[in-house]
Amino acid sequence: MKKKALIYTFIFGITALIINLINNRLEKSKIKNLNYKEARIYDFTLVSKNSKKLIVKGKILIDKINYIEGKYINADIVEPDKTINIKAYTGKFDKKKLVELQDNVIVSTKGLNLLTSRLIFNIKKNIAYNNQTNKIITKNMKTFGKHLFIDLKKEKIILKKVKTQVYGEKNG
Repeated sequence: MKKKALIYTFIFGITALIINLINNRLEKSKIKNLNYKEARIYDFTLVSKNSKKLIVKGKILIDKINYIEGKYINADIVEPDKTINIKAYTGKFDKKKLVELQDNVIVSTKGLNLLTSRLIFNIKKNIAYNNQTNKIITKNMKTFGKHLFIDLKKEKIILKKVKTQVYGEKNG
């Protein structure tokens, strides 16, 4: 009787070990077959502090394989002497350190507003550019043009095919 119980226990143990090994192999094969598509974060706020403070808020952040996409972007770049606000419906950040903003892009800073449909920031080179129509508005002037290039380090703006409307103060 003891011998039979020992044999059954041994057979049960071996069977459990074999089932466990098979189960582990099946789980590993299932994991290999999984494909990563995207991860989502809703109502996000990202804060980065270097020489400048960067605060980025939005409704949805989607981490795709080659880039990160945000919707309803509202960003502030805070420096000691100025703050730059950037808004866009869509923003993409890729591995090449390019940020592409699209749809109702508005860049605002001390008395200057830039409105465009698309703006690309090259973070490595510290430049921004596009080939779209741009509108730059200040207190006394509206400037329209295409092929925008901004050297962010030198704070230099180049715009081609320009039309400018200047408004003076009314006398009287």
